Amino acid sequence: MKILEKYIEMNKIRGIISAVVLVLFLTAWELLPKSFSSTYTHVEYVLVLVLCVLSGVKFKGLEKYQGAFCFFLLLVSPAVCLFNTERVVKNSLWDMTFLMVTLNYAVYFLVFLVLYALTNRIRVAVSVGMTVFTIYSLANSFVLEFRGYGIRTSDVYAIQTAMNVSKGYELTFTYKRAYIILIALIVILIAMHCEYRAKGKGSRILAGVVTLCYMLVLYLVFWNDDFMTDNYIK
Repeated sequence: MKILEKYIEMNKIRGIISAVVLVLFLTAWELLPKSFSSTYTHVEYVLVLVLCVLSGVKFKGLEKYQGAFCFFLLLVSPAVCLFNTERVVKNSLWDMTFLMVTLNYAVYFLVFLVLYALTNRIRVAVSVGMTVFTIYSLANSFVLEFRGYGIRTSDVYAIQTAMNVSKGYELTFTYKRAYIILIALIVILIAMHCEYRAKGKGSRILAGVVTLCYMLVLYLVFWNDDFMTDNYIK
């Protein structure tokens, strides 16, 4: 134990939450309906178990890498959201073109970048971003199951109609839906270790400028009709 204490710092609250997430994950795996079985899935299962445990501890002596770790998490979190969104509706990223994956990731990352620019806290940006996209992923999967295609922009104007029509329609909460919630919780727990924030007005202004430039680039890409048509993007 003393050897572990030399390298690991335990946090009671974080440890309890991590243990709860671990129990929920194991329960979901055992009880909820699953329609898949593969070596890849079981490897993924083990990785999730490891992440559950690691999310509840803090490694000592890594403070000098805090900034690099936090920005790495800021970059990875949108990819996790994209993976979860596609996985829950049984889409494989391997079946998508590189361009499609890149453009999807770019949109997800924009939300995280804006959140960071506004709050100056990567832990907040990751936590809020993961929550928003997890809710979207679940809603999209239910809508796809209900009517055969996912959420579209026009759905914003038809929420009440959709709620009325969906009454009496039974939707099943599957393992995959539980899975993306638990993955989001693990990422949020890991994000709680991120104490980095930009210091000084100069850094905050730089973050804002980078975000605005990034938004401009995406605007030029997505509103370029020729580019969208040539690449069969709807």
